[in-house]
Amino acid sequence: MHKYLAPLLERVQNGDIDPSYVISHRLPLAEAPRGYEIFKHKQENCTKIVLDPHAAFSPPTEKREMATATV
Repeated sequence: MHKYLAPLLERVQNGDIDPSYVISHRLPLAEAPRGYEIFKHKQENCTKIVLDPHAAFSPPTEKREMATATV
C-alpha cells in the first residue's frame, strides 16, 4: 500500500481521481458510535463514513437519517 500512496495522493490532488463518490455518510465525530453500527450492519446503503470533528452534533431524526443516507 505504501508504494501506491504517493502516486494516488498526487492524482487525487491533481483532480484525476475523485474518491468522494464512495462516501455515503458524513457525520459529526460525536456520532461515531452510530456510524460504526450503520457500517457494521450495512444499514442505510452505507459504503464509507467520514467523521468531521468540527461538525455540530444534533440528535438523529428520521428525516435527517434519510438525508445522510443519500449523501
